[in-house]
Amino acid sequence: MGSTTDGRDLGENVFTVIQGMYKNDTLKRPSHKGLAEEHFSNILAWLLDPEAGHGFGGRIVEALLDSAEITEGLGTPSWIGREVEFAGERMKRRADILISFAEGTPKMAVEVKTDRAYEDPAQIRDYRRWPELGESGYLVFLCPRKESLLLSETREALRHPRNRHVTWSAFLNTAAADDVLREGTELGRTVVAGLGAHFERLERTDFKWMAEQILEDTEWTEFYPDDFKDEFRKRYENIYQEWVERFGERGNGGAHQRLTAWLSAQSRAKGGLLVRLTDDARAPRNADWGFPIIYKYRVVKDAAQKSGGRGSAQS
Repeated sequence: MGSTTDGRDLGENVFTVIQGMYKNDTLKRPSHKGLAEEHFSNILAWLLDPEAGHGFGGRIVEALLDSAEITEGLGTPSWIGREVEFAGERMKRRADILISFAEGTPKMAVEVKTDRAYEDPAQIRDYRRWPELGESGYLVFLCPRKESLLLSETREALRHPRNRHVTWSAFLNTAAADDVLREGTELGRTVVAGLGAHFERLERTDFKWMAEQILEDTEWTEFYPDDFKDEFRKRYENIYQEWVERFGERGNGGAHQRLTAWLSAQSRAKGGLLVRLTDDARAPRNADWGFPIIYKYRVVKDAAQKSGGRGSAQS
């Protein structure tokens, strides 16, 4: 398995191994090279199949149900489908994973998300229009972290009593319990460890998420970039110093620019947690900031709330 256990080659290596073992068409070959959502959906479908070669039987399904707080007795999966097509209100949709359980019990769809960059509230509503789920079936919305849901419309769409918002870390912590892992094969344990390492690293090093957490926790409505940098370093100094060691502190691609580049990018974003440049300016407190003046940012949480101000971004 090489470096699979540290998560770096999780998509390609694990997918190749699992595809060689799998005997039916449940898995779908990813259309993207490198790590992509399809890889994770394939890996998860394999883990959820009680008859697959991971050795866990139905324990991983139980871990997902537990983390989703689904207490209804659904039994053992009788069928697991990948990319199951259904009609949405305005377009065709595909369920990443659809699971059938014992006859007469609700079905469960799993919508797999591997980053926080894409939100589609209409997709969640379309699941509820799908006869396979209807009002009684379950939808598990599996994301890297709950804080990734930044659009109020997405949060509203998930409020249906049979929708569940579950983080990968919560699910994998349950799946990695000692009594579960001891039942798995070496491959099964390696896959669970690789998934856990990947999402742990994602939460630890995803700068965009860290920056958004700062803005949410401080409840800033406006801020200057040097204040933002000070707050970032207070929380994540070890990460900032890792960037300094790898990229230097100043210059193109340096640690300082990584911070200012995020603000620049978000001032042009069209959805999620936004910032917009205002016309208020002052000199930076640090003389070697790189610019003689810096502009204040305004925080805007949803695309529908865009504010006015300067049209160009600073770095």
